[in-house]
Amino acid sequence: EQPHGWWSYLPPGIRDLLLGMSAGLLLGTIFAFLPHRNT
Repeated sequence: EQPHGWWSYLPPGIRDLLLGMSAGLLLGTIFAFLPHRNT
């Protein structure tokens, strides 16, 4: 069986931090490019 990978070995706090950072980065990138696309 395949484990979750390095993801599951991280402490929950670190995992949440990484998840929040990547989600924030993704949203930041989307919202940075959306106004330019609409105008």
